[in-house]
Amino acid sequence: MGHKRIDRKKKKRKIFGFTLVELIVVIGIIAILLTIVSLAVNPLDQLQRTEDLKAKTLMTDFSNAAISYFSTVKKLPWQEDSACQQ
Repeated sequence: MGHKRIDRKKKKRKIFGFTLVELIVVIGIIAILLTIVSLAVNPLDQLQRTEDLKAKTLMTDFSNAAISYFSTVKKLPWQEDSACQQ
């Protein structure tokens, strides 16, 4: 009786996943895309715009507070201080 011997080394196994080369290629493409996007956005310009917006907001808040104080007290806060007089 001939029993078939199964050679386990020759039997193909299905392996699911990515090869190292495929992963390196994908990581390289992502790095290139991130570089292009960061150059297009220009983070220094965005930071400057943020600082400008913060300064504008601060000046608007100060102006609104001075107007509110003047409408209530009928003089500006610095009109009472002798250090502010010329």
